Amino acid sequence: MNAQQALVNARVALVTAQHDRVVASYGVLNAVGRLSPIVLNLQTTTYDPSVHYQQVRDSWVGVRHTGRPLISAPSAVLRDDIVTGA
Repeated sequence: MNAQQALVNARVALVTAQHDRVVASYGVLNAVGRLSPIVLNLQTTTYDPSVHYQQVRDSWVGVRHTGRPLISAPSAVLRDDIVTGA
């Protein structure tokens, strides 16, 4: 009974080690740049970060900024006679 359990444990450890080796090899390929869609010659659109940058470059927390103030001040705050006391 103990020998059978040891055999099962050894097989589980072997499969786990094989899995870890495959995952690590893909990590190495990714790290050296060999897993990109261009290198693999995949027929898919690739992500272009400059396009995303152009889409969000003037946003603020996901809101498109139009150049106008987000909160307009009341007209009384903008009058000089109130600010200067004249």
